[in-house]
Amino acid sequence: MPEKKQMRIAFGIVSLFPGGGLQRDCLEIAKLVRDSGHEVTIYACRLHDHSSADEIPVFVLQNDAKQKHPIHLPFANTFHKNTNNRTSR
Repeated sequence: MPEKKQMRIAFGIVSLFPGGGLQRDCLEIAKLVRDSGHEVTIYACRLHDHSSADEIPVFVLQNDAKQKHPIHLPFANTFHKNTNNRTSR
């Protein structure tokens, strides 16, 4: 059987805090992917508590927008810039 290659996977979520459904799902999927042998990183622009990230690296991307909707496009652009070269080691 061919050997599986380890992938480097980045998750992007605007706000990471305990108790949110989307946040819980993001963390659970990230843990499953990590436990399958892949390298996982989470990026967020708001971080309230990452203790539930269970040793998955979490990076905060600067975003000065104060309202909900204007946050998404700058976050997406910054996320893309920060993860664009992750394929090279």
